[in-house]
Amino acid sequence: MTQEEFYTHLDQLYENGDPQEIERFLKFHIDLYQDGETVNRPLLIAALTELGAFYRETDRLEDSAACLEKALTWIAIVKGKDSMAYATTLNNTAMTYRNMQKYEEAKACLTAARKLFENHGETKHPLYASVLNTLALTYMDEGKKDEGIELLEKSLEIMNNQTDR
Repeated sequence: MTQEEFYTHLDQLYENGDPQEIERFLKFHIDLYQDGETVNRPLLIAALTELGAFYRETDRLEDSAACLEKALTWIAIVKGKDSMAYATTLNNTAMTYRNMQKYEEAKACLTAARKLFENHGETKHPLYASVLNTLALTYMDEGKKDEGIELLEKSLEIMNNQTDR
């Protein structure tokens, strides 16, 4: 299965609205692609990150964190800890930690993701805006409203300057 086929099928499952089937599909692919004989690292990473996001949206936060942490491990192996894929997954992991009220862990992920975006010169990218937004919300959750508002304004500025990205 190609990544395009994987995402097309997953999109169809979401369209059908059956959460059990979505979870079954993602877990099947994780089991399949981490098998020593059929290892397909890009699809394994895709399945792990998608299942992590699915679990976050269904409020299974411990499961979400576990999937996203495994995805980070694989991304580090396949693409490196300095990759944009790693930065994006750090942001997703931070969202889960924020929902778990693990603010220090969330901020550590977001700080690392922010630095990666900056090192890659991607400070105008919508995903960089997402990192700033998540960091802002984390600060606000901690009662640090001024820091949060400043970051929200930076995030909004980036998003307002988007054209056809």
